[in-house]
Amino acid sequence: MRGMPSDLLPGDPLCSPQVTVLLEATVQLLRRLHHSDDWAPHVNLHISRRLEFIGPVMKEGTHLRHGQSSKEQVEGGMTDKERSPGENWRSPDLFSGPSGLSEVQLSVLCAEVWPVLALIGGVDSGLRAGGICLHKPSGRRATLLGVLKEGSPLAKLQWEETDLTVR
Repeated sequence: MRGMPSDLLPGDPLCSPQVTVLLEATVQLLRRLHHSDDWAPHVNLHISRRLEFIGPVMKEGTHLRHGQSSKEQVEGGMTDKERSPGENWRSPDLFSGPSGLSEVQLSVLCAEVWPVLALIGGVDSGLRAGGICLHKPSGRRATLLGVLKEGSPLAKLQWEETDLTVR
């Protein structure tokens, strides 16, 4: 690209970090593949298989927290009958997150389900170096190069030259 400063990389200095830029590029590629007739069935199958993990993972946590109706759970020598009526069984080793999910459940969700949710909803819709901008009043397009100094509301852009002809 003509005029691109060599010291600005994706995410530098104040736009999305490089990892986010790469994730968004991957999501964009997968979305384009999904619009292809050849790839759409494969992408749909992968998405549905990953989303099917949610039910078993969440049911596993419910059984551990509330006990199974056919069996009594014993924890620390107390059965469910010996506990006070409003007391739920919770082990700090198994349920450490604010959502009450175990580390194993969170790991499965992070590795198997959330990447598919990122494909569906995106990762970050904010500005990122290398992203395309549209100037609404004129309809001109530009590529965002970066922000030159912290706190500045101005960004450096590379405008597309619409009147350039090649001979």
